[in-house]
Amino acid sequence: MSGTNDITESIKQHILRDGWSASRINTTGIWVEEKQCFISGGGRNGFSDIAACIMGIGVAIEVKKGKDEQRKKQIEFQAEWEAAGGLYIIAPTYREFIPVYEKLIKYLNEHFTPLPTGWQSRYL
Repeated sequence: MSGTNDITESIKQHILRDGWSASRINTTGIWVEEKQCFISGGGRNGFSDIAACIMGIGVAIEVKKGKDEQRKKQIEFQAEWEAAGGLYIIAPTYREFIPVYEKLIKYLNEHFTPLPTGWQSRYL
């Protein structure tokens, strides 16, 4: 797997296999063949490729393969996400993502206590 979509899917599936939540976020929209254009799917411009929740922490993952670089809106989203306490990871490849992910899991296991399941429904 080497294409951006393949990398994104591999990362998402890895997170899901570990029992966490992960979703592919499509901000491009939907291609309409008859009109030969994309129609907005309502996604936010600059949002990461994957939105995940790992041990209760919001993790945004942006896949940037090869010479691909973040656009201005993606940099703005990263700053906003991190300012809100989320983690933001740029993953050039699946193989390069895995050691970062493993360090994150190790750190969270050692230093973080997630809220109990169902906390929101009991206390809000």
